[in-house]
Amino acid sequence: SLKPETSWNKEIGFEFANDKVQASMAYFHNDYRNKIVAGDKAVMLSQLGNYMYQWTNARKALVEGVEGNLTLPLHRTLKWTTNFTYMHKSINKDTGNPLSVTPKFTINSSLNWQPTEKLDAALNITYYGKQKPRTVILNNAERNTGLSGETVKPYGLVGISAGYRFNNHVNLRLGVNNLFNKKLYRSSNNSSAQSYNEPGRAFYGSLKVSF
Repeated sequence: SLKPETSWNKEIGFEFANDKVQASMAYFHNDYRNKIVAGDKAVMLSQLGNYMYQWTNARKALVEGVEGNLTLPLHRTLKWTTNFTYMHKSINKDTGNPLSVTPKFTINSSLNWQPTEKLDAALNITYYGKQKPRTVILNNAERNTGLSGETVKPYGLVGISAGYRFNNHVNLRLGVNNLFNKKLYRSSNNSSAQSYNEPGRAFYGSLKVSF
């Protein structure tokens, strides 16, 4: 069974804010114990001949990088918000391999439009940097088959949403995630960086009623 993650986090940075602009940047260094990572031991063989693995704990792991935020009003009704994370290091110290599902950088940007007090709309873009595969062989199965070397290339996702506040008690919101139906599929090779599925376009709606 998996153990809970624990970490010792260190961060230093700055923040600026006035009536219009908000900006911040910080360096972070996180040392983990029992970090949950993709396992390296096969637990079974599928009918298609692929090895099946399960999540496990790494005794020690390190995540280090820089993150920042910027908020700018472009118009009385329009606001632009962007945040980014750049990963300088993201490694499993037990093996020397990169941690699973960790892009080199991630950028989230949103454009929020609010023409009235009741109506608002948003355009959201998330861009993920390159994700590298493991480089260290960990078991006999990988010695026989070799490492895949398959990376995940940078890609972006777009979402849109709109909301309407009928009164102080009722709010409606509708939206679309992954507007352009970008899809990624998990690789059958455990050493590949493609260790997850990216679902296609999805529609959602919410109705909030408060008393």
